[in-house]
Amino acid sequence: MTIMPVHVGAFLSLSHTNIIMSPPWPPELAPHAQTVERIKGVLLGAVRKSWEQGAAANAILELEYPELSLFGDPSVSSSGVVPWEVLQLALSAVYLQGEDGRLSQKIGSGTDGAALDGASAGIAVLIGTRTESSRKDFWQTAADAQLTYILNTAPRLKSGAISHRANEREYWSDAIYMGPPFLAFSALLNSDHDVSLARLAIEQCRLYRAALRSEESGTWRHIFSDDVDAFRDNGCWATGNAWAALGMVLVRRAVEVSSFRTQFEEECKDLGTWTREILDGALQVVVCTSLLLQNTSQLTVTHIQTLDDLIPNYLEAPPSGTAAFSDAASSAGLVACAYRCATFWPDEYPAYPGRLIARVRDAVIRGVDAMGLMSPVVDPLGITPGDVGLLSPEAQAFGIMMFAAWRDFVVVRGSVVE
Repeated sequence: MTIMPVHVGAFLSLSHTNIIMSPPWPPELAPHAQTVERIKGVLLGAVRKSWEQGAAANAILELEYPELSLFGDPSVSSSGVVPWEVLQLALSAVYLQGEDGRLSQKIGSGTDGAALDGASAGIAVLIGTRTESSRKDFWQTAADAQLTYILNTAPRLKSGAISHRANEREYWSDAIYMGPPFLAFSALLNSDHDVSLARLAIEQCRLYRAALRSEESGTWRHIFSDDVDAFRDNGCWATGNAWAALGMVLVRRAVEVSSFRTQFEEECKDLGTWTREILDGALQVVVCTSLLLQNTSQLTVTHIQTLDDLIPNYLEAPPSGTAAFSDAASSAGLVACAYRCATFWPDEYPAYPGRLIARVRDAVIRGVDAMGLMSPVVDPLGITPGDVGLLSPEAQAFGIMMFAAWRDFVVVRGSVVE
């Protein structure tokens, strides 16, 4: 990763958005260069499951090749840039693709139980069709198989939403990062399906929000089962909210850099509102915790004890028997989301990023050790989201996304608002 000064050509201002064209590192972030490299090293050294493979590929794309990401404009020519690090991750996702079309499946004892997690690597695979002409058919065949699985095989819920699980009919807040961005990216790159796939991606966000949103905080509950008509996890898991918020940002960006963006202006405003609900709800917990407002309905005594500026693992009271703790993963993911929103839609997010985002960001950075491990984090191999773990590949990916989003905000907006 090369540290370069900010320059005027770092972004191209278009009538409908700001397109980030190159990855300069402004002086404010230069001291963190080694930290980012170590976080990245831990991520790439980890054994990753399907959703972690996609998150890793997207994080590296945003960090090293932002002009090809949805925070650039991947629909235009890549000018010869080949994102080898991203394609290496995509290659593994395709090599491990299941017979049913799901990416990143043949790990350990076999396919995982999620219908949508594999699609998280779909953006990286589609990037291959645009940047590596010698394997274009290879990449396209894999992407088509993943898309066919989502459209024709994945179970549907009563509302018409696509189930996050393959053998059960369930809403998971995580799903919004996994499936809809791939659908929207497919719409952007494939003119044969553009409008229908974009509409489907946005509709998934709407249906999942309707099923999972908490009226109290505006954040999303974790898991609802259509099979038993009840929540399997009615807590507002912070990492799930980070997945959902980041996913909606990706969907919106895919639509807004497309040729059909004028057809979805109101829907994009909705996506912005839904994302802001999550950000506002999550950050309110940090505000209330810091102020020791023990009578706040969303907080418990265990939340009050987490006075370190990190977002807790549950945004309302955690489910019975689940521990509450400060969570670097969701904190980094939500900070990344806040920076993206402030970069591209400043009029909609006038309070962002602000001092609170900087406090959470700095708390995340303080938790990175000399190896590059982020902590504290949820144990991805644990039984419940209340288990604290040593290594979380998704946390490492969120950390990279946070630094990339912070960098791009400074490059585009010209200053850090703290």
